[in-house]
Order: sequence, then structure tokens, then C-alpha cells
Amino acid sequence: MRPVKSPLTTREWEVLDLICAGDSTREISSKLFLSEDTSTATQRASCESSAFIRRAEAIAAASRLRQPGPA
Repeated sequence: MRPVKSPLTTREWEVLDLICAGDSTREISSKLFLSEDTSTATQRASCESSAFIRRAEAIAAASRLRQPGPA
């Protein structure tokens, strides 16, 4: 589940979902048909868009972003 309002693009969410699943950069590249450089750049963009630095922070933030907000 992805939040309706998010600073991340669809591709950034795809990468973040795979990070949350524990995939390596090489695995992400393979699954999304990206070069490793593009995968790394997308991971970096995901982190910069959401202001987290490490993969663990990205995973925690993704979990928070997926929580339903106030009605």
C-alpha cells in the first residue's frame, strides 16, 4: 500500500518496496530491469526526497508513510 500524497515517484516506491524486502542493489536492478548505476541513483533520490540517509531509515519511513492518516 502506498500513500496517496507522497514525495516519492512510482519508481522510487518500487525501489523502496524492494529495499524493504531486503533486496540488494544488484537484485533491485535485475528485478526492475535497471542498470546498477540507475538503481543506485533511484535509491539515492528516494532517500533525498524523503530525507532519510540509511536503508534502515528508509524502511522505517516507508512503514510510517503507509500508515493511514487522520480522516
